[in-house]
Amino acid sequence: MTLRHRVHDSRIAGVVLAGGQSSRMGRNKALLTFKGKPLIEHMMNIVLKAGVERVWVSGEVPGYDGIPDAKADAGPARAIVTVLQTLDEFDAIVFVPVDMPLLKPEMLHLLMQFPHGAFISNNPLPVCIPTATAYPDVCAVHALLEGLEVPAVSLPSCYVGGMRNANTLAEWREVVRA
Repeated sequence: MTLRHRVHDSRIAGVVLAGGQSSRMGRNKALLTFKGKPLIEHMMNIVLKAGVERVWVSGEVPGYDGIPDAKADAGPARAIVTVLQTLDEFDAIVFVPVDMPLLKPEMLHLLMQFPHGAFISNNPLPVCIPTATAYPDVCAVHALLEGLEVPAVSLPSCYVGGMRNANTLAEWREVVRA
């Protein structure tokens, strides 16, 4: 498998992963209200502020154009591969989960600086992945990143609070209060 080596003026797109069922939340996380707007819009704005060329949604969110999963409910690793294959005109793609509203654009911009992509140690998302000529057939994001040899990087302490996600209503309430 060959990854494209990114250069300073590479084309990078962004994707908000929103294809899950939100079963632990009990409703579609992407449509929760955060700071007066749908969470999906908030996350798209974070990715845009990081400096990507354009942002897409992975999955089906009512009212938003998205890149549908090639196989429904197959998990985020397969959704990521579908997106990488669909947006192959870009040199790399930045992926963020829909349920991390405290992420900072600067954190994503940091991931975009690594020529072979990068993710935060012990957290497979968010991640910047260079497009490739082939992808491993795996179910887990960690296995995908390992197969693509995307390196883990340390998170500067100033961004630790941004790594909180909300999978349940109780977690959502904590994130909103943060």
